[in-house]
Amino acid sequence: MKVAEDSLYLQLQSIRQMYEHYTVGDTIHWGDPKLMAIPTQAKLTPRSGRYTDDSPETNDVIVFVHGWRMKPEERRSYAETAYKRLFWQGYDGRFILFSWPTQWANYDTKINALWSAIGDPGNFARSEEIAFHSGAALAKLLQDLHGTYGPQGGKINIVAHSMGNIVVGEALRKLVADGAGKIVDTYVASQAAMGADAYIGSVGGPYPPAFAGYLGGDNPWFRHIDDAAVRIVNFFNPDDVALTNWEVVNDAKADWYSTQSNEGEREGLPGFGYKYYQVDGTSWWRENAAGQRTQISFPTAPYEMFAYLAHDDESALGRVPLAEKGGPVNADVDLSEMPFLFKDDHSGQFTSDIVSRREYWRELMSQSGLEVRP
Repeated sequence: MKVAEDSLYLQLQSIRQMYEHYTVGDTIHWGDPKLMAIPTQAKLTPRSGRYTDDSPETNDVIVFVHGWRMKPEERRSYAETAYKRLFWQGYDGRFILFSWPTQWANYDTKINALWSAIGDPGNFARSEEIAFHSGAALAKLLQDLHGTYGPQGGKINIVAHSMGNIVVGEALRKLVADGAGKIVDTYVASQAAMGADAYIGSVGGPYPPAFAGYLGGDNPWFRHIDDAAVRIVNFFNPDDVALTNWEVVNDAKADWYSTQSNEGEREGLPGFGYKYYQVDGTSWWRENAAGQRTQISFPTAPYEMFAYLAHDDESALGRVPLAEKGGPVNADVDLSEMPFLFKDDHSGQFTSDIVSRREYWRELMSQSGLEVRP
């Protein structure tokens, strides 16, 4: 005789069907020698999930943007780790990965790591240029998301890691230029690999007059990105080893002080088929393989200037607090302190276990105005 009966509906599917993945291209080969044509509109990948009006998620959105030196599968892996860890803390909204074609270096062995550093020193700088170019497509995606979910009360939030903050910064800058308004609710800049003087010029410097309005001065490149976001939070770590190494790359860019001291022209980092030189405090040159030179400047070639020539006299944003400096940042979170204790870790929120990094994700949700599960 049947005493009781019950049923349970269980749907099993790949995690990649649980979030949307927009991309402006994947870097298939290590150190691709040519600058890819970066589209101004991102596309859903063939294997991406797709949200519908019937999706059980709320209308809140988190857009995740990865950083440098990530192979295609690693970009997805970091995003999926972020999504799962946010879900475990109570996030029930929509999650979107925006991927961009960063170059990557093969660090699988010590020999490959050595070759990456010696044989391809411009890898990082070329990825910086790609990151700037990728910002236009992210700006368009943010506008589309705001148009879809904003009227339904959804919050559009962004989380960027490392060099991904260049992509986001440029996207917000373009939104400001287009007069889009504050369409982003909260932008969390986590361990940002971008010079702090691009956000608030009074941190470092002084700089040559030609830098004014771009790096240093009173109105640097990312100074007004808060006109596109209600709140910007800087998750920084003064002990971050990767951002300490960022300063090595930064120091390899042409330092205008040396040219002011009559030491002759100084070579910047190598780009996509070009070499870059600085002659004085106002003259920079792009040289092709035939030795032909074209003079460039911030107004004519800002992405190249930032990537290969513009030496930042401060630290990376991800190593310093900026909230009290009068720039676009509203709040700082120090990852070197309790309860985070990142020590010198640059990517621990993705690579360490959830027990060690639970408080990072809870703080991220709290700073974004999202309800955290007790």
